[in-house]
Amino acid sequence: MFKYIDLLNELVIRDIKIKYKRSFLGVLWSVLNPLLMMVVMSVVFSTMFQSSIPNFPMYLIIGQILFSLFSEVTNMAMMSIIYNGGLIKKVYIPKYIFPLSKALFALSNLFFSLIAVILVALFTKLQLHWELFFVLIPIILLFFFSLGIGLVLASYAVFF
Repeated sequence: MFKYIDLLNELVIRDIKIKYKRSFLGVLWSVLNPLLMMVVMSVVFSTMFQSSIPNFPMYLIIGQILFSLFSEVTNMAMMSIIYNGGLIKKVYIPKYIFPLSKALFALSNLFFSLIAVILVALFTKLQLHWELFFVLIPIILLFFFSLGIGLVLASYAVFF
């Protein structure tokens, strides 16, 4: 894998440029999207279902961002080998590079979305502690779990 680290880096940068080049808001959209979804869902759940969970918006946005990571990694990794079929046929590149690049791209989107989590924490006056850094452990575990599922789905997508 370390032999192809430069290729992996270029593939991730290419995906970031492609995604945000077409967007009017650019990277800001990765911050606004979870915020807007959280606001809508908070209003719906707090008014219709009378939710009394403390810091409910924080739970909501964290869950949404983690689910988004899982969804993006599995969906993009699944189709990555098919979309890069021309490159695979021309040059020898390990096929796992493409799902891995899509997974790293989704992870970069997650880090942009974490800005929204910080904004919600500041807005709700949630006290931040040093234990907050432990949130990286479930993110890393979810990333590798999603990557594993994505690799399996990518191999199946080629045949079906």
